[in-house]
Amino acid sequence: FPVTIQPEGLHTKKSFSELIEKRVKDDRSSYLEAIIDVCKEKMIDPEDIVKLLSNPIKAKLEAEGMNLGYLKRTNELPFE
Repeated sequence: FPVTIQPEGLHTKKSFSELIEKRVKDDRSSYLEAIIDVCKEKMIDPEDIVKLLSNPIKAKLEAEGMNLGYLKRTNELPFE
């Protein structure tokens, strides 16, 4: 069986989300900055953490991107 290696201390979406939320609160940084900082500290390629991003973190990243003009604003509400 193939073995999946998890970054140290980041085993689940929940633990990663908690780490990012704590970093945002403690450092008063953006979600993007917090994620990049954690990736640098843990020497993780940012592409490797995509599966660890929870839906709330993704939504917060999207909102930040729109507010900063990095993403196009949408006029529609997302319905699932």
